[in-house]
Amino acid sequence: MKQGRFEQADGGTLVLDEVGELPLGLQGKLLRVLQERTVDRLGGTRPIAVDVRLIALTNRDLQTEVKAGRFREDLYYRLNVIPLDLPPLRNRPGDLSLLAAHFVERYARENDRHVPELVPSFFAALARHSWAGNIRELENVIQRCVVLSQGRRLSQKDLRWLLPTEAFEGLPEDPPESAVIEDWTPPSAPAPRREAAVPAGAVVADPRKPLVGVPMGTPVLLPLGLSLPELERFWLLSTLSALKGNRTHCAEQLDIALRTVRNKINEYKIDGFAIPPSQRGAEE
Repeated sequence: MKQGRFEQADGGTLVLDEVGELPLGLQGKLLRVLQERTVDRLGGTRPIAVDVRLIALTNRDLQTEVKAGRFREDLYYRLNVIPLDLPPLRNRPGDLSLLAAHFVERYARENDRHVPELVPSFFAALARHSWAGNIRELENVIQRCVVLSQGRRLSQKDLRWLLPTEAFEGLPEDPPESAVIEDWTPPSAPAPRREAAVPAGAVVADPRKPLVGVPMGTPVLLPLGLSLPELERFWLLSTLSALKGNRTHCAEQLDIALRTVRNKINEYKIDGFAIPPSQRGAEE
């Protein structure tokens, strides 16, 4: 039997995009789920309980919609627990570089391509666009650039289709491609010996690759600047590997719900990450 969205998100997070567009009839059903914390299963005899963290997104002023009778007031106050007012992307140019780098890495991985370097003229050109479509538009632009790029870096040349010709005047010059050297260390500053800085018994880890064959309790060194989702994925999959794929023991070790472990594993599978198999041949 096919599960509904709330059932699929049980133990995790459900994002409702454009919640302000919901018809009044569906608003009433959503309110009932939020109040009773149960959903009706198709063909079932009784509602089933769900535990879901809900994030509702909208580009409308819901208070105005409530006054106009297009949005239920009781649902508005049910959703408006921790409001976050996110300015449009054009008003926060400082986020462009972080978001662009994130989408570049994501779509390079999804398309099995080398992660291109982003040079100064690329960021400067991005900042000259109005971004009427906000983050969705930026994501689509970056995906197109990654898929169509023939080189190992993205520059203003990859955005010629996006902006008018005059928008490229006065952009910063990029270093020659021959000068782009990965893992370059200035000759005046010899590369430090990493092994000397690693405590005895510790492991230097790549956050993109969960640890395999490393026992529980081993000290692990990770780079600064990782996002919370990256840290969460690394620790969950590394712990699962150390516990020979046992979902139940992993949940107990990390002090989280078993359904949360299973939901996260399903999420990582969809994103293309390898999941440590259970040596018992089943998902405990």
